[in-house]
Amino acid sequence: MKTEHSGFKAKKADHDEIEHGFRAVLDFEEAYPDLYQYSSTSYYIRPVPENADEEYWNVHRLFL
Repeated sequence: MKTEHSGFKAKKADHDEIEHGFRAVLDFEEAYPDLYQYSSTSYYIRPVPENADEEYWNVHRLFL
């Protein structure tokens, strides 16, 4: 199986809006599995050590 990782930094103040957007994308992918070549998508968050006001958003996709 192949995996793909991507990520970005964002302000912690924007956390709820970003999470809402990710949830909408994941719900869409789940509703239309025939449109996507991967079997699962997940994301996780970790702190940015050099800036307490930011966090890293990491996305992981698993391909069939």
